[in-house]
Amino acid sequence: MTNPLEFLEIILSLRSHFSFSVTSWLRTPTRNTAVGGHPNSKHLTGLAVDVVLDPGQDKEAFKAEVVARMLTAVDEGDHIHIQVKKTPHDLYGNKV
Repeated sequence: MTNPLEFLEIILSLRSHFSFSVTSWLRTPTRNTAVGGHPNSKHLTGLAVDVVLDPGQDKEAFKAEVVARMLTAVDEGDHIHIQVKKTPHDLYGNKV
């Protein structure tokens, strides 16, 4: 998946099952650097979001639902980072 709108549709579809806030989505290179993001972060192309679940939401169930939708979920402690799965290009051409 390389289309940020398709990615956004998947994120929005998660809202029908879970209550959460998006705390970071599309970043400028300046903002990405300021928050310590990777130089090739998927946030730069709109293919990653950071979310915070509302109290009472099941974090493990949420992460499982993200993975079921063919995305990657990384628990960063204070938020969950969601991004498109790495492609062969990412693995061999760009670090993400």
